[in-house]
Amino acid sequence: PLLRAFLNYADERVRANAVEAIGDIDNPETVEILKVLVADRNNRVRANAIKALWERGIRFGLNTLPEELRSPNTRKRASVAYILGEIQEDRSLDLLVGLLNDISPTVRNRAVLSIGKIGSARVISQLIDSYMHEDESHIRDAIVKTALQLNQDLAMARLTEKFSREENARMRSMLIKSLGRAEDPKSVVLLAKALRDSDARVRANAVESLGQLKDQQYTDLLFPMLNDSNNRVRSNAAMALWKLGGTGAVLTLKQMLRSSHKQMRSSAAWALGEIGALQFSDLLQDLTSDTDPDVRRCALKALAKLSKIT
Repeated sequence: PLLRAFLNYADERVRANAVEAIGDIDNPETVEILKVLVADRNNRVRANAIKALWERGIRFGLNTLPEELRSPNTRKRASVAYILGEIQEDRSLDLLVGLLNDISPTVRNRAVLSIGKIGSARVISQLIDSYMHEDESHIRDAIVKTALQLNQDLAMARLTEKFSREENARMRSMLIKSLGRAEDPKSVVLLAKALRDSDARVRANAVESLGQLKDQQYTDLLFPMLNDSNNRVRSNAAMALWKLGGTGAVLTLKQMLRSSHKQMRSSAAWALGEIGALQFSDLLQDLTSDTDPDVRRCALKALAKLSKIT
């Protein structure tokens, strides 16, 4: 009786939580209550009711989901995407793949997560295809992470193919950055390839991504990048090697701090702030009098970070 009273609350969160609690009660009366709640005005309440019924082997309310995906209401579409992930039926995958092109980032992100919950690798190609036109970085990262979770070897094969064929350097750099955030050792072969890319953004992201794996066996790949012509590539390599205990990072950062190129000095200052290298405080202090305002700004920011360590 108490839980049924909560179902009449105006606050949708209370009603949704009450549905979850009622869903754990196994008796015929509960089933009838849940069937009524499938028509609730709130999407989360409806989703919880449909899920609870499905867990009992009752497919009540599922037949309306494809139609609801055409609703102009973003919350309703996101709710359907959530339900499809919870019921984990392979037949739902095609509906979820369609949602990867939804106008709403919320819906697209929910679709990616639900595809991961279903756990079928048969849509990896479509999932990775959607990466190439996804504007939101957190969704791009979720796509890569989900694809790798579904099937590492197949995902890496598709990602490598996309990278190799992609002419847009910005897109290649974003793909490499997402791989780094996934922190999957299977990505090393592609990351090593990206170190030789003609675009500095790609190389810099590849270095950063290798560093995120936190494994000393990759230092041989990182050391040559200390001599890269690009300031960001060098600083990323120095940071990665510093964290792995590589001594070459110290000499590179000192050289960059004394470089005649302001970009090198700025990147070195930024890197020292990121890794918390207290022994370089004096050099950074000297840079606060640099002739270039960007270098001075980077040095001051780095010193501010170091001050928090001490």
